[in-house]
Amino acid sequence: MSFLSIDYSSISEVAKIYPKIEPVLNSANLILDVGCGKNKVCPKAIGIDIIEKEEENYYICDLNDIPVRPEFPTNVDIIVCSFCLCELESPIDSLSGLLRILKIGGLMIVFEPHPCYVPRYGLYKEISSKFKHFFTPADLIDMFTLLSGVDILDIDIARVDKGEDLYNLKEDPYGSFLVVRRAT
Repeated sequence: MSFLSIDYSSISEVAKIYPKIEPVLNSANLILDVGCGKNKVCPKAIGIDIIEKEEENYYICDLNDIPVRPEFPTNVDIIVCSFCLCELESPIDSLSGLLRILKIGGLMIVFEPHPCYVPRYGLYKEISSKFKHFFTPADLIDMFTLLSGVDILDIDIARVDKGEDLYNLKEDPYGSFLVVRRAT
């Protein structure tokens, strides 16, 4: 396991990891950004979130209903889930649904809050009250191990090392980062 350096000054959570995932995003044809909020990972991505907004390539959806939404595209090259699984009632059910629409060989990139981050610092009180789960890298590995047909390619702990560190986070884990490939 390695440490992923992130820029805390980035506005959205997915922007914090963008430099690490940019090369694979550029090579993908169909990208699904699950839980994208107001900012998709890149303009060509299809966004999915509960937030209502008028935008091309965007689905309004309760993310807990992912497994039962037939209108989503299939054969997706890359699925990005950033600070999304932490808000779901049953992340494992949602991941199962997402893996069904990910093409064989496709990548799922997951970036979730580490247990040390939000509870310890009480950041984003209006947001953190929605969090139902926090994930260490081992938690993510355990969750994906329950799903058949995936290979874990990369696992990191994200730490703040750039940008204004208002909460003295440089020594503590910020998030857990995982990349898996659909094998079958």
